[in-house]
Amino acid sequence: MPTLFGDLFRNLFKGPVTRPYPYQVRDPFPASRGALVVDINRCVFCTLCEKKCPANAITVTRKTKTLVLDPYRCIICAACVEVCPEECLSLDPQHRKPA
Repeated sequence: MPTLFGDLFRNLFKGPVTRPYPYQVRDPFPASRGALVVDINRCVFCTLCEKKCPANAITVTRKTKTLVLDPYRCIICAACVEVCPEECLSLDPQHRKPA
């Protein structure tokens, strides 16, 4: 019981432990892969990234010249980045850009 009151008073007068997210953004970790960025203007729609993707997160259609990335299926393994001949795929270490 004494530790309960000690914890209560200690937490009552301390500030929050969490970071105020929208106002204070944490820098990405050094080994963070981040998010996949596609430069569609450089893409030649060769479908190599679609074939190499282990999660089937990329769909390339040559006829309509579209490249669709499902961000919820992407495991950010960078296999598509390594195989892209035009280097139109890259990894950005920043997940969300600050406003």
